[in-house]
Amino acid sequence: MADKRICKLCLAILILIVAALAGYYLQRKSPPPMPVAIENGQTIDFSTGQAVVSENEADQVSLDKAQREMEEATSEVTFQPKSEQ
Repeated sequence: MADKRICKLCLAILILIVAALAGYYLQRKSPPPMPVAIENGQTIDFSTGQAVVSENEADQVSLDKAQREMEEATSEVTFQPKSEQ
């Protein structure tokens, strides 16, 4: 009867050790991805989970249009100077 208790205790300890090692293995951090150089005229697409750098005419047209819209929207925006008290 004592043999069964010792066997169960050893099995429980073994299971706890294996569970702790599995938890450690699953919680370790992966290395960070390589940095992507940012250059004018290129777009970086992260939709696939990876940084894909591309340069094509359609992207450039969209970027130019968005920039013009932002400039038009902010052309009449002014800020009042801070009053000195």
